[in-house]
Amino acid sequence: MGSQNNERCFVEHILELLELLQANQTGVSQFMDLGPEAFSLPDTPSVRAAYDIMRFMDEMPGGFLIYHASEGEEIIYANKALLRMFQCNTMAEFRAHTGNSFRGMVHPEDLEEVEKSIWEQIALSQYDLDYVEYRIIRRDGAVRWIEDYGHFVRSKTAGDTFYVFLGDATDKKNRRQQERARREEKLQALIQEYDRERSLINQEYLRRLEVIEGLSADYESILFADLDGDRIFPYRLSSRTQLEFSEDCPAQSYSQYISEYVRRWVHPEDQERVGQAASPDFVRQELGAAGSFYINYRALESGQAQYLQLRFVTVGGREGAAQVVLGCRRVD
Repeated sequence: MGSQNNERCFVEHILELLELLQANQTGVSQFMDLGPEAFSLPDTPSVRAAYDIMRFMDEMPGGFLIYHASEGEEIIYANKALLRMFQCNTMAEFRAHTGNSFRGMVHPEDLEEVEKSIWEQIALSQYDLDYVEYRIIRRDGAVRWIEDYGHFVRSKTAGDTFYVFLGDATDKKNRRQQERARREEKLQALIQEYDRERSLINQEYLRRLEVIEGLSADYESILFADLDGDRIFPYRLSSRTQLEFSEDCPAQSYSQYISEYVRRWVHPEDQERVGQAASPDFVRQELGAAGSFYINYRALESGQAQYLQLRFVTVGGREGAAQVVLGCRRVD
């Protein structure tokens, strides 16, 4: 609160000095160049303080502005840095370029939103503060972005006024826009990659269903295996294969399933051959070359030999051949 009182105090000093200069028909630039001693002004601490403050304001790297808060929003004072932002050499050029109004400083396309935002913030702020960003059109026609930190005050000298600190935010705005563009580009790349992967997954899933549908007419048991994950899932089960699965555990380890199936059902003379043919490395090798293969073998059920065929079909592409449909049928 103390800093705001100090700000109000130095603004009052400036406004009082400007009023004196106007009454003495003395230009601000002339006064600042020659100093108080060159003019018949009251030699008071207030005049000296205002002169020192205005000299300091003119040496600031950022802009400083005082303007009336009334409908016309007439400009009262602008420092040299603000003139430079607009490519103006004198206060007269600045007043002519802006129509001597804050409204003339703001890009016409931004004005309505800026005015609305300022007054909404003032209404909600305990300390009558506002912050806005907007574009300006310089005297040379270039468009720049401005950051505006404003404070609304009720001045004894000039009535309702705003004093504002301004900075050129064009480079920062451009960096933010470039960063947003980079983030958007990265996001779009991720979306495209996700869509591509989803498309591949859908294609693999459809391919799996096509293979399963193709096998379903002739094969008594059909299973899907993920060799990378060492998992096997049942689609259709026979009297032999259903013993290896349960409702509580519908998926099994592929390697354990093959080992248990061969041990329990395959004829002892064929066990080694079937176990080798169903091993992940052999399956990958065969499917990588041909896309599908089968092995015929004998199974024992109730002591009787049955002749079966176990077919392997890749559904995830030949490279890697990790997604596999297995179909088993009788061939005797």
